[in-house]
Amino acid sequence: MIDIITTDIDGILTDLYRHQIWMVEHYYKSRGKEVPKIKNYNAYDISEIYEISKNRRNIIWLENYKYYRLYCEARKESFETLKYWQGQGKKIGLVSAPAFATTPLIGPKVINWIQEWQKIYNFVPDEVIWCPEKESGPAKAIACKELKSKLMIEDKADNLDCTLEVCDSIAIPTPYNLGYQPENKPFDFYMKEDWPEIRSTVDGLDSKPRGFKNV
Repeated sequence: MIDIITTDIDGILTDLYRHQIWMVEHYYKSRGKEVPKIKNYNAYDISEIYEISKNRRNIIWLENYKYYRLYCEARKESFETLKYWQGQGKKIGLVSAPAFATTPLIGPKVINWIQEWQKIYNFVPDEVIWCPEKESGPAKAIACKELKSKLMIEDKADNLDCTLEVCDSIAIPTPYNLGYQPENKPFDFYMKEDWPEIRSTVDGLDSKPRGFKNV
């Protein structure tokens, strides 16, 4: 019985990659500058996608962060699915590592923006654990274990390698996790196209035997 489900936010409840591209384009175009060319399409962070400095990356994020956090469009059927599971009696936990969320100065603002964003979709999680952005994978695995999660919904390959040590995991395909296949993990992995597919998969998981399946 899957009674506790945990989920990431950026990349899972939102299309992180698309919004990062928008942030970079908006930053340079608003200054009348040429937008850098994408250097690494399959990278995760804009510092690697565009090969810009970490300092420039932070400036771009901070300049656009409030808008992204408050007004970013959620993936179709994401919050609807989470509320559907809550209606079934499942507990839903947010286990996420948003940029700057655990930093002492801007962290409280970031968390408040996320909470305000959730209100737009009338969603209240049962549990929340904020993880540090750096080395978030091990922290998320610890959080999943602490919450006794039976299933983690995550997008980043490095993080999936960690969460699959403690619970089943589902991913949505993104440019930075295409082709991901876990090796020698004790829990099951599923790559699903969108939230309707995730919902359908979870609805059927309780009746399926244990063992690795990528269906």
